[in-house]
Amino acid sequence: MVYTATHWNSVADIHLKPNAKSTVESVRLFRNIASVLFAAIAIAVLSFYRKGNDNARTLVLLDCVGCLFTLRNLPAYWHTLHFFDVAEVLLNAVLALFLIWYLFQPDIRAWFKEQTLQAYRARHPKPA
Repeated sequence: MVYTATHWNSVADIHLKPNAKSTVESVRLFRNIASVLFAAIAIAVLSFYRKGNDNARTLVLLDCVGCLFTLRNLPAYWHTLHFFDVAEVLLNAVLALFLIWYLFQPDIRAWFKEQTLQAYRARHPKPA
């Protein structure tokens, strides 16, 4: 948006004049910033997941459920999507199903619980 003033002496006379080029640039800037933030959050979750944090396991499971919900809209957009877009959605769904199965295995759940408990005990030792 471009700010223009009809009278420079009055703040009340400032009007917004839409500018298509600056609006597109603003949207692109917002998308770039949002992409960087989401990538940073994903890296943080993956590092906690690698360390065995149970909360990271829960976030990965929620993301898997979100991937499965994208399948719901696939038939509506089937004719507008490219082959690689459809393949990406389907492969994400297959990976999500595998992760849901894997992360609910009893030994995997126990490992995440134990790692989280060990990290908590390391941060909060019992007083002697």
